[in-house]
Amino acid sequence: MKKSYIVAITVLTLVILVEGFFAIRMGKDNDQGNVLLSGATNALYETGNENYYDTTTINYENLTELTYSDWKQMKEDGKQFVFVIVQTTCSFCHQYEPILDEIAKEQGIPIYLLDILKMQDTEFDEFIASLPYFSENERWGTPLTMIMKDGKITNTLSGLASKDETLSFYQQNGIISE
Repeated sequence: MKKSYIVAITVLTLVILVEGFFAIRMGKDNDQGNVLLSGATNALYETGNENYYDTTTINYENLTELTYSDWKQMKEDGKQFVFVIVQTTCSFCHQYEPILDEIAKEQGIPIYLLDILKMQDTEFDEFIASLPYFSENERWGTPLTMIMKDGKITNTLSGLASKDETLSFYQQNGIISE
């Protein structure tokens, strides 16, 4: 009886430790977005399963999907623009995209989506290294809205936000008028 009790506790402890390890290694969902830990690489390549992620294009009329090279060129141009870092597999991103699409249409502003799961490992590493935000914020997640001007991030809105919260953020940052 005593031996089976010890074995059961040992197995339970191992299960908890293994689940904790995988939650940290592969990222985990929370109530604000899909969290990536500092130094995380493109999970598509970590799994070794190239068919794991749906890589279809964004199907919203008023949103524009950026490639990494598009984003890099826009950053170098120095003009102000809004982009949202998303992941194809992020349920919070999928909830946020219709809100962004509606705002882009109503306000007549361009909103760009940058899907980090569609980047090559080298592109992802270069992207993360190019913005101090990521070294200053060890934990970050998607969706992550960023305003860029003169090649620098001027402000961010982290996680899934309501339409009103997003409009307020854009107003506070001069993207749209009140």
